[in-house]
Amino acid sequence: MLVNKTQIRQLGYDDWLLYKNLRLECIKNTPWAFGSSYELEIRHEDCYC
Repeated sequence: MLVNKTQIRQLGYDDWLLYKNLRLECIKNTPWAFGSSYELEIRHEDCYC
């Protein structure tokens, strides 16, 4: 039996690292969908400028 455990929720301020890591993984796998590259995006500092 296949059980779907997908949850959809709004991200909060404390979720930034989770979102960053997910986004970087997606960019690494499909850079054409983001118009960028993993190598370029990984160099960005962690800040809210």
